[in-house]
Amino acid sequence: AVQLRADRVDVFHAVANFLAPIWSVCPFVVTIHDLIPFTHPDTVSRKHRLLAHVWMPHTLRRARRIICVSRATAGDVVARFPLVESKVRVVLNGVRMLPTTPEAVLRVREAFCLPDEYIVAVSAIEPRKNFALLADVWRSAQGTLPPLVVAGQGWHAAESIERAAGGKIRFLGFVPDEALGPLIAGAALFAFPSRAEGFGYPPLEAMKLGVPVGAARAGALPEMLADGASLVLPDDREAWRIEISRLA
Repeated sequence: AVQLRADRVDVFHAVANFLAPIWSVCPFVVTIHDLIPFTHPDTVSRKHRLLAHVWMPHTLRRARRIICVSRATAGDVVARFPLVESKVRVVLNGVRMLPTTPEAVLRVREAFCLPDEYIVAVSAIEPRKNFALLADVWRSAQGTLPPLVVAGQGWHAAESIERAAGGKIRFLGFVPDEALGPLIAGAALFAFPSRAEGFGYPPLEAMKLGVPVGAARAGALPEMLADGASLVLPDDREAWRIEISRLA
């Protein structure tokens, strides 16, 4: 607030959910990306859950406008905080085009020692991303599916998720953009079984690269992906096995 006063700011935009000033000398707008700590509290850390429950109501009450990145997120906000409905507006995120070339695809495939055919997922390693389901699918497939690789950094409970996968998933860790585009572009399929998303960047980035996408029918994903992806209930293991086999 002191900096806002010093800079004579007319309007402040808080772009990260509930991280707005405790008090403000000017009107502010907040962007809400999701309500995961409220809708799926078991998938986030206790600290994150506590911060959300303390600061989100305060932030929404004081904001002049509340921007939601999807109709699904707006619906979650209004369902949980009905008194702010008149302030809610939906403004979709933009989606970048990850850089890639055929030569880069070959270089990245060689760098990660990948076969000609593989399936990729891109996500933070956390419970709601549903990697346990993918591990079960690959376990039951008994070698009939191409290998699955995951690009993304660990977040909540990442180590236990990787251990539980039992070697059925290859976790690459953080992959920079210059390698991420070719990694996705070279895949036979992009898999995204997340149980909840406020928007869903990764499958949209894969679609822009022309890669077939299998995603969960959950959260904002049906709204964002529409008929451009194959949508499966997030916990229907057999349906996922069938759909991955068909698409790949």
